[in-house]
Amino acid sequence: MNQPPQPNGNAYALELVDISVHYGGVVALDGADIGVREGEVVAVMGPNGAGKSTVLKAVMGLAPVVGGEVRWRGKPLADEGATSPGLCVVAKLRDFDFAIPESQAGLALLWWWGMSSELETRLACRVANLEYGGDDSLAIWREHVVPALAAGDPQLAERLWERASKPLDAIMNALSEYADETGLADCEEDVADAVRLIGEDARDCGVGEEPPKSLRKLWASGGLALVQERGAEIHPALLARRGRRDDIANMLWRGQAETLLPMLNEIRMKICLDFTRTFGEDWPSKWWNNPLPKGGNLGAELGYICALFNHVGEGRGHSLNQKRRMYTLASLARDLRNKIAHNEPVSFADFSALREERGKVGL
Repeated sequence: MNQPPQPNGNAYALELVDISVHYGGVVALDGADIGVREGEVVAVMGPNGAGKSTVLKAVMGLAPVVGGEVRWRGKPLADEGATSPGLCVVAKLRDFDFAIPESQAGLALLWWWGMSSELETRLACRVANLEYGGDDSLAIWREHVVPALAAGDPQLAERLWERASKPLDAIMNALSEYADETGLADCEEDVADAVRLIGEDARDCGVGEEPPKSLRKLWASGGLALVQERGAEIHPALLARRGRRDDIANMLWRGQAETLLPMLNEIRMKICLDFTRTFGEDWPSKWWNNPLPKGGNLGAELGYICALFNHVGEGRGHSLNQKRRMYTLASLARDLRNKIAHNEPVSFADFSALREERGKVGL
C-alpha cells in the first residue's frame, strides 16, 4: 500500500503520507503512503483486514491517526488554513462503526434520501418490463411484489427480479443469501427488539427526520431502511436471515394486495353491471328470496354472486345459466379476495389463472 512521494512537478491531488492508525494495541495501518493525481482512478485492493476501509476513514477523519498526515493539493487537511477541499468519499455505511452525532442535518438528509421509495422501484420495474417484454401477468406481479420486498434497496430488487413469482420459501432463501453476501447477516442487533423499538419510535421515523437514537446503530449497519411510504422497517434480507417468515409473508402480501384488491373489485363491479344490463336492477333477489345487498344491484359481493349460482343450480332452463361462464371467474376472484382479507399471500399461479379466466370471459 506504500507509494513513494511524488515530485512537485507532478503533485498528487490527494496524498496520504506515512499514515499510521492504531486501535488500542492493534496496528491497522503502519506508515502507509498513497497518492492520487487529478483525474486518476486508484483502486485499493487487499484481503479482509488489510486496511482498505481504514484508509478511507483516515481520509474522512474518522480513524485514530497516530502518525503522518493527509494532504489535499499539498496542504494538510488538519490545518486550519487549508483550502476547503472538494472531496467526497462514497462508501458502504455498514463498513464504518463510527459514533453518530446527536443531531446533524446531513444525517437527516441521508435518512430521507438515502434509499429509493417503493414508487421509484416500481417505476424501475416497469421500465425493465417494457425493455425485456414477456408475460403481462408476470410484469404486473413483479411491478408490485418486487418493490414491497426490496425496501428501497435497488441491488436487492435486481436480485428478486427473477424470483418474485417463486413460492415464499424460495423468496426467503434468496433474501437470506443476499444477507450473507452483503454482510447483513453479521448485524449483531436484536431484530425482535428493533421491531419493538420501531413501533415505539414510529413518530420519530418519518421522512425528513434523522433516525431515532435507539435505532441508529442498526441503521448504520445497514439493517434498517426508511421506506418513504411507510417509515422505518427492518431490512427484509435481515428479517429472512433471522427466520422471521411471517414478516416476509406480510411484505409479500402487502405488494399483492395493492394490485389484487382494485382488480378484484373491478371484476365484481363488471359482473354486477353485466347482470344488471341483462336481468334488470332486481337481479340479486330475483331468484332468491333474500333482501337486496347493501348498495343494491351493484353492491353484491363475490361470495353472494357465487352463492346465487349455487342456489339456482345448473338446470338448463334457468336464465342465469347463460352467464354460467362467469361462475369460474367469480369463484377464483372470491377465493383470492378471502385470502387477501385474511392477510394470506397468494401464489403467482393463482394470480395468473385469474387473469387468464378474466380474458376468457371478456371482462
